[in-house]
Amino acid sequence: MGDGADGIRCPRGNAGELGEALIRSGGDAARRARLGASGRERVRRDYGMESMVSRTESAYLEVIESGKVPV
Repeated sequence: MGDGADGIRCPRGNAGELGEALIRSGGDAARRARLGASGRERVRRDYGMESMVSRTESAYLEVIESGKVPV
């Protein structure tokens, strides 16, 4: 996730910074819409059915081609 691209990053445990980021986003409807759209696209691209099937197929082919079938 890129800070400001498809989400908001804050240091773990820093409630003050998280609160400030939420307040900034709360007042900016265009930013919220942009972050939401970018986040949805990233999830669709990286975790959608097509992506998951392709990665699973690649993993199986790698094992088959290696000749080392796990037991």
